[in-house]
Formats: sequence, C-alpha cells, structure tokens
Amino acid sequence: MTRFVSFVLLFPLVSTLPALAVTITSPNNNAQVTSPISLVASADSCSDHPVTAMGYSLDSDTDTTMVDQAGINAEVPASTGTHTLHVKAWNTQGQVCVEDVAVDVTSASDSSTPQATSARATALARAQRSA
Repeated sequence: MTRFVSFVLLFPLVSTLPALAVTITSPNNNAQVTSPISLVASADSCSDHPVTAMGYSLDSDTDTTMVDQAGINAEVPASTGTHTLHVKAWNTQGQVCVEDVAVDVTSASDSSTPQATSARATALARAQRSA
C-alpha cells in the first residue's frame, strides 16, 4: 500500500496596495470643520509620473483652484452644511488623480463667501476693477 502525503505550503499573502496619489493631511474625511476649511494636501506622483500641479474644487463647482506645485496649503471658504472637497493632482503626462474628502461645516465666518480664487474668477475680478 502506498501512502500519499500531501504538503500544503502556506506563503504569507502579501498584498501591496498602491500608495494614494493624493495625500490629504487636513481635513480628515467626515470631519466637522469651520469655514474657511484648512486644506493641506500633497502628491509626489500620479499614475507613476511626477506631479507638476495640484488643485481643488468644492462640491459640483466646475472651477478648480490651481497651484503649480505638488502641495496645497489653502483656506477654502464654504457655507455651513456638508460638502465634498475634490483634491486633484496632474502629472507630467497630463493625467489627473483625484482624492475626495467629505466635511461638515458647522459654522462659517462672514469672510467665507468665496472670493476670486479660481483663475477664471481672478481674471474676472481684475477686469471688473479696471473697468
């Protein structure tokens, strides 16, 4: 009679998850915050390519406030209520990586009314001042 011995080799299952392209340091997801929202974020790479610019937008706003660097340190005005802050990073190939963070703004100062923060709004504000 022949015996068959089966060996099961167990290897630890190592799963390497890709690092997030955009790292949001502040605010935390689902945090209660006051306005203006303190946004601190960075990105070294997006889709394995260096980041050349970052930006952010609030909720469904189609304007994105841009910075020509791989980090953001900004005060984002917002009204009271729940919001989604979209933080974006563009790489050298033109690809975009986005990380969202949800916040609940519990109070807003009078200065929380959005000022001319996007490139389009800044140009409009300059044109209005010189008119």
